[in-house]
Amino acid sequence: MRGENLPRQRRPLAKSGRMGEIYAFAKKAASSDSTILIYGESGTGKEVFAHYIHKNSARGAVSFIPVNCAAIPPELMESEFFGYAQGAFTGASKNGKPGLFEIAGGGTLFLDEIGELPLALQSKLLRVLETGDIMRVGGSKVISTDVRIVAATNRDLYGMTRTGAFREDLYYRLHIIPIYLPALRERREDIESLACQILADFNAKYGYNKFFSAATLTYFREYSWPGNIRELKNVVERLVIISQARELHISREHLFRQVETGRTEKAFSALDYGANYRQAVDAFERAYIEETLSRCQGNVTVASKMLGLHRSSIYKKLQEP
Repeated sequence: MRGENLPRQRRPLAKSGRMGEIYAFAKKAASSDSTILIYGESGTGKEVFAHYIHKNSARGAVSFIPVNCAAIPPELMESEFFGYAQGAFTGASKNGKPGLFEIAGGGTLFLDEIGELPLALQSKLLRVLETGDIMRVGGSKVISTDVRIVAATNRDLYGMTRTGAFREDLYYRLHIIPIYLPALRERREDIESLACQILADFNAKYGYNKFFSAATLTYFREYSWPGNIRELKNVVERLVIISQARELHISREHLFRQVETGRTEKAFSALDYGANYRQAVDAFERAYIEETLSRCQGNVTVASKMLGLHRSSIYKKLQEP
C-alpha cells in the first residue's frame, strides 16, 4: 500500500515561520476526533504530517495505519477497507479477514490520495464515517469501529465535486478541518534544516559522518524543488551513495538542469574510448545505473527492480572509483 522511500522519517518536517504556525494549528486540531483533510502537492510530506497529528492525539499510543488509495486495485478496495467473511469469494481465507477499519481500531486511519477512490466506494466510506459501522464483504454482521480519519490529497476535491468525480456529501464530511501544506519552494527557510535532517538520517543508517558543502546548501535554497521534500530526499540519498568524500557537493548546473529535468547524460557519453575494455564496461554500468536512478527519481528500490540488481549491488557499483 505504500512504496518504500528510505529513510522513513517521523520527525516534524521543519517548523520555522509559516510551518510553525501550521504545526501549532495541527496540534490543536489533533486534540479532537474530527476528520482532518490535508492538502498539498505530491512530495510535501503529508504522511509525516498525518503521523504528527496522530502522535499528538489521544490515540497516539494506538495504531497509525497509512493507506495509499491509488495503490489498491479497485476490485480489491472494498475487501481491503472492510474485510471479508468466511467463504466470501473464491480464494478467500477460510477464516475471513479483517479490513483496515478493524485493524486501525482505536487508532488513526490515514487515507492518502483520497481523490482516487472510485465513486462506489465513496458512498460506502461516507456511511462508515457517519455511523462507524461496517459490514465485511459477504458477511451479514454489523461491526462497530472506532477510527479517527485523516485524509490527504494533491487534487482539487471541490472541483471534482463540480464534475461529479467526487461525492459532494463525502467532501464536506472530510473537509471538517482542512490543512494546507505549502510546497517546498514556498518555505525556502526550511530547506537547509530539512536537508541536514535527512542527511542525519542517512548518516545514522549507513554509519557515515558526511556533511554538505556551503555551496551545495546555497544551491539547495535557490532550487525550486518541483518534487518537494520527496525530491530533496532522493537528491540527498544519491549524493550520500555516490560520493566518496565526507563533504557532499553538487554543482549548480547538475541540480538545476539534470535533476530538474529528471535526466542525466546518456550512458554512452560516459565512455572513454581510449580506455581498455574492462574500464569501458565499468563506466557504462555506472552511467546506466545513474541514468536509471534518475528516471526513478532516486528511489533505489524501484531502480533495483528495473535493473534486476540487488540494492547492495547498486550501492557497490556507485561507490566504485
